[in-house]
Amino acid sequence: MKHKNIIEDIITELTAGIVEIVYTDSYSVEYTISATLSNNHLDIGDSVPEQKSKSVLTVWNVRDEEWQNIPVFSIIHTERLTGFGIKDERDLVDFKQLAFLAESE
Repeated sequence: MKHKNIIEDIITELTAGIVEIVYTDSYSVEYTISATLSNNHLDIGDSVPEQKSKSVLTVWNVRDEEWQNIPVFSIIHTERLTGFGIKDERDLVDFKQLAFLAESE
């Protein structure tokens, strides 16, 4: 897979929901953040900025509620946590069955 496609894949995932990103700093210390580029998770009136560089990813840090720049080469793992398509249908909760269990207690 080409480097450009990996960056595009990460941006696609960030646009679809909240993504856990694990990256390292210049001292090889690992950090894990929850980030997004989805308008659903931004502050009211805020909008997603244009990605100005191919080597630096600008993301919304959900916990700190601020924009953060992450060097692309420092990203070691990503996993989308929220958004449409995150789970298969087999993982969906059957609320009818859940209600039945609650009634039987």
